[in-house]
Amino acid sequence: MHTLIIADDEPRIRESFLRIVDWPSLGFEVVGCYADGSDVLAHMRRVPADVVLTDIRMQSVSGLDVAKALRDEFPGTVCVLVSGFQEFDFARQALAFGVADYLLKPTRLTELERVFRRIALELDGARQALRHEEARRREMARMSEDLRRQFLLDLYVGTVRQPELLDAQLARFFPCGPKAPGVLLKSWRVRRPERSDALASEHGADSTDHALDMLFRVHAEGFAFDPVVLEPGRLVLLALVDLGQGEAGRAQAMDAVAEAVEQAESMLEITFTPWEETWFESAQAFAMRKKPRLTAQPGEVMRLDDESLLALQEQMELLNSYLAGRDETQADALLDGLVAQLENLPIALVRNVLVDIFARVREQLHTLRMLPKDSPLPRYDTLTRCQTMADVRAWCMAQLKVWYQNIDVRPHTRRVISLIRQYIQAEYMRSPSLERAAEQVFLNPVYVSRLFKHETGETFTDYILRVRMEAAKKLLDDSVLKVYEVGQRVGYANARYFYRAFKAFAGMTPNEYRQRERPESP
Repeated sequence: MHTLIIADDEPRIRESFLRIVDWPSLGFEVVGCYADGSDVLAHMRRVPADVVLTDIRMQSVSGLDVAKALRDEFPGTVCVLVSGFQEFDFARQALAFGVADYLLKPTRLTELERVFRRIALELDGARQALRHEEARRREMARMSEDLRRQFLLDLYVGTVRQPELLDAQLARFFPCGPKAPGVLLKSWRVRRPERSDALASEHGADSTDHALDMLFRVHAEGFAFDPVVLEPGRLVLLALVDLGQGEAGRAQAMDAVAEAVEQAESMLEITFTPWEETWFESAQAFAMRKKPRLTAQPGEVMRLDDESLLALQEQMELLNSYLAGRDETQADALLDGLVAQLENLPIALVRNVLVDIFARVREQLHTLRMLPKDSPLPRYDTLTRCQTMADVRAWCMAQLKVWYQNIDVRPHTRRVISLIRQYIQAEYMRSPSLERAAEQVFLNPVYVSRLFKHETGETFTDYILRVRMEAAKKLLDDSVLKVYEVGQRVGYANARYFYRAFKAFAGMTPNEYRQRERPESP
């Protein structure tokens, strides 16, 4: 419904416009009816209306004055003038003020309805176009955010090394921030309390991660920092600091990070244990840094320690994601960096680790239906004869080329989306998370988030909400459970958050939904 203000200094005409015209049927709600243009402008400055229907001649402020003020102050408001025959030429001049139409006195109902039906259609079209534009802007912002997160992850992993690409990405994703930044790498081990039902119910899946992501995502003048790895037991953050501000910029960034840690500890009851803090004088130096080498568990049996195994798992997920996205450059760089991390290990352990890596990745590619079952096995016999790291690196790159020739990503997307939906259907009553969903499909969470939104049209969190709300509707229809019990069954331990989420989704409270009139069964 569009809002309408009527103005005419003749009470009889005002009453006619109000009583005779069926405004709701034309798509309008009359929100003001005045005898002078001064009252119209006062109303507009309090609460703007969509359309003003005004007489030209009024005692204090004329309709022409109103039209001019609307053009200058409220260009989105439509103005329609009403004039007498003797004012016809005068009314035509008002078109210079952007008046949409004019009606002659005495005004015929059919003519007035014709004009306002046209205006309603134009306003509807404008609103629809605005909604589409807003949706497009939101989608572009979301895509940019996903790509920015992927860039930071690639930078952290070390697969963005070319100076031209690095500079272009920095200019794209941090246009108002540092131009040639230094990089502060900070990481913590984190210990979380038992899941907060109130928080989980309010935010849906993985609310603590959502809160951490918001706390540790700060862009200010002179610095910007973001979480690039957010896992149950670890948080890794990159801060990009403007070197032009000297030590002050770095100190400001450090203070902001410390404030985020303090807020997370007090609000989310999370314990942070510092793990790593390293400063790099440029983004290029950070991109080219040597990753920490993987280490072996002490003992007679040669195997990697737990932290090294965790690092390998993350890089395998990224490797799968690069292969799924047909990003051969990033996959090559990732595998090259991974081999470099193995250099201080005995060559026999290196060979064993790589056999395990390639066997697992191949199995995961089969699960995701990216590799056909009859694809050739890696030549492990050749790998076992490698005596130098140069030979090992050459074997790895050759195997990647074989996979590039055999990988088919077309069935991969359907399989990934199907597995994620299965995971959500099984876990929506608890607390499903993007990270755990990504583990189900052996992919990186950033890649999964982008892929899921692109393929389904809704975010991972929105899909969980929809699954929960549809399940709640079914329980409200088919059971005698109390409303708070329904909320608990679909993952909301706190009834207040369930009420709020349900009303936002369904447009009515759970009780109103249960008491609504239902179509009679045949």
